[in-house]
Amino acid sequence: MSIFLKRDGFNLIEVIITIVILSIIATGLSSLFSVTADTPIILNRRRAYMYAESEMEKLFNKSYDDITTISRTTYPDDGDFDYEIIVNEVETGLKSVRVNFYASGATEKIAELYSLFVKTALSVCDDFEENGDRPPPLEWNPTSGWRVVEDPTDRTNHVYRYVGRDIGYTYPSSLSGSNYKEECVFFIKSQSSLGFSHVYLGGRVNPETGSGYYIYVDVFLLFNIAFYRPYLIKIDSTGDEHTLSTLPIFWEFFSGNYTPIHRIGLKFDGSNISYFFDSDTGSASDSEFTSGTIMLRGENQNTRIYFDDVCVEGE
Repeated sequence: MSIFLKRDGFNLIEVIITIVILSIIATGLSSLFSVTADTPIILNRRRAYMYAESEMEKLFNKSYDDITTISRTTYPDDGDFDYEIIVNEVETGLKSVRVNFYASGATEKIAELYSLFVKTALSVCDDFEENGDRPPPLEWNPTSGWRVVEDPTDRTNHVYRYVGRDIGYTYPSSLSGSNYKEECVFFIKSQSSLGFSHVYLGGRVNPETGSGYYIYVDVFLLFNIAFYRPYLIKIDSTGDEHTLSTLPIFWEFFSGNYTPIHRIGLKFDGSNISYFFDSDTGSASDSEFTSGTIMLRGENQNTRIYFDDVCVEGE
């Protein structure tokens, strides 16, 4: 005879079996969703791999010499995990790197990433031309307002234009170093009788915070007269600017809507930082930032900034 019989009320055996089944289901769900050091779960692993990928990405934006071991410790962004970065120099100029994550206090790894880092000399120029099948030499990560366009003063050329009124920036992926020199050219489009642009070329920049060193050119346009004031500045992790050096004010007449082209650059050698605006040069000493990527930044008021020929050389 079937245990389960259609009738009013409950049989004691039915109640007991139901309680046992519900208990088994509750135990299974508890083990699936509980977070313990000894029993990592799928969600823990996903979070751990997300954090590991983030830490590896940070290493890609460091110079070779700044990639060093971090002993196991609590992960600063999430106390549920411990992490470590193990770096070994396999041979001169080649490092192996492992990023490991653990549930807090556990011995078993729940996420592990591995990569090799090669010490190479930086030598790249981006003229923003497609040049047939050649891929772009640099892959840029811009905020809104940046675009590669036809050069309005030379239809055979292309330039990198920034049109935003607020500060906007762009930087290349997977390019970082310590001691290198960089330069670019720029010109400004005037769209009114009165306007200004703030032009930045940065080096040793942390792309997450924008902190680093910059040659900053304050450009003021009045009718067809352009005034340029170049500075060497440091932007700290809070976004505050600190002037390290200045160059003399330069001014010029220009015809039409576009200023002449000007060249700016930076060079890093340890704590020594030199910079130039055309033929004017200056220098300063500062050791807060030792490595990082390059960055273009801009800001406009009734103007447009055009960058071209961004070149980096060093290590």
